[in-house]
Amino acid sequence: MLFLLCFFLISRWLKIIAIRQFLRAEENSSTVNPTISLIQPISRGATNLEKNLISRFRQTKIAHIHHLLVCDELDAASITLCRELQLQYPDKHITLLIVPREKDDVASKISKMNLALTEAKAEVVGFIDDDIELYDDSLFELAQSLLTHKNTGVVFGLPIAVSKENIWSAINTLFVNTQAFFLYIPLTYLIDPFTITGHIYLLRRAVFEEVGGFRNMDNQFHDDNELAVRLMNHGYTCFQTKVIYKVHNYLATLGLLNKQLKRWFMMPRKSILQNATATQKIVTSLLSLDFFIPLVAMIWATISMSVTHIISFAFILTVFIVIDQIHIKYNLKLPFQLSNLLLYPFVVCIIPLMVLVTFVTPNSHIYWREQKIKLKDNGFFEVVK
Repeated sequence: MLFLLCFFLISRWLKIIAIRQFLRAEENSSTVNPTISLIQPISRGATNLEKNLISRFRQTKIAHIHHLLVCDELDAASITLCRELQLQYPDKHITLLIVPREKDDVASKISKMNLALTEAKAEVVGFIDDDIELYDDSLFELAQSLLTHKNTGVVFGLPIAVSKENIWSAINTLFVNTQAFFLYIPLTYLIDPFTITGHIYLLRRAVFEEVGGFRNMDNQFHDDNELAVRLMNHGYTCFQTKVIYKVHNYLATLGLLNKQLKRWFMMPRKSILQNATATQKIVTSLLSLDFFIPLVAMIWATISMSVTHIISFAFILTVFIVIDQIHIKYNLKLPFQLSNLLLYPFVVCIIPLMVLVTFVTPNSHIYWREQKIKLKDNGFFEVVK
């Protein structure tokens, strides 16, 4: 137990130091101001959709943004909202595209993005999910990173989860905010990023077309990872910026939380990790070890009922909470919430247990973008009727 305690303490402190250094690093000053075609596929029932879309229209530092909103033909609510926003923001270049589909089919994200690409003529092409809300100047900062770093093929940012409508959304939010930065940022100090955080990312349109774009990705669920592989095969790098954005993700029930966790942890095993090198797998695994230490300590303390082990588990939980609160206050700039303290045991111990159950469950079916799908190797899938 002493080894677990020391490893956990050292790991979390080193990570929080790396995060602070990363976020404080000065960027190369630049006044590059490209035109951007921002492709925005929209799915039915997206959380906070109106506010998310408006945040893109308020990106004022970019000289010209062509907003390409893409909806499913049967998603009447989203189509109506987009048309209202076109009227509300007449000074913005907003194009609404509608993907036709049969009654029982769902228009795929790839089909939406490929339709929008026929209208994308700007120097830079960007892709953003419908649950993402941008801070002011986020697009400008991403564009600076893209155009000022040599051999950069794609740039992407860092997510902050913000949904707290109910306990399950709050648990998901706390989980994301305790884990995302602690994996993504330390990774950049050890190896080059080898996939794309696909919430929002920008590429030069010429580079995107050079590597084949989304060609032959119709039956792939990790289009962003496949794009990263294509870029690296052409000699380009994936660049992790310090641009932060909000993610809105409302989960009504524990079942939906469990489905999301399964999706998050099953998909990379069937795509990203299968394409990764041995070094990339080892480094990622080592950086992920502290995720399971509180769970192991809890099980150990429960089985042994040793006072020493119980105190050690309590200390590990305390260390996690203290470091995480430092991270939330000084890195994420979010206010302290007393209710979070009650959620930490679930986030620290129960979620890792749910993830372990996912790993040992042979069922490769997940729910994704309004469909039940079966995951296949190398990022492919088939729809389960």
